[in-house]
Amino acid sequence: MSADQSLLKARSIDPKAPPEFHLRIADVYLNLQKYQEAHAEMATYLLAAPRGTYSDPTRVIMCQLEKSGMVSASKDKKT
Repeated sequence: MSADQSLLKARSIDPKAPPEFHLRIADVYLNLQKYQEAHAEMATYLLAAPRGTYSDPTRVIMCQLEKSGMVSASKDKKT
């Protein structure tokens, strides 16, 4: 089982995982160069914790992905 599959399985077992869990999944997706999926997980984190500890750096990374053209922000514009 791959790392992203393991994290997604863990999330399905405990859907009330802390918001930071979405950042862990996003990090795995970034390492796998699955930028759209990473962006979506970061957007989900910001929905759950708009003023969370990692909200500002998360927004910066999301903007970098959008400006680089690596993602289409319109697909998961939740923030």
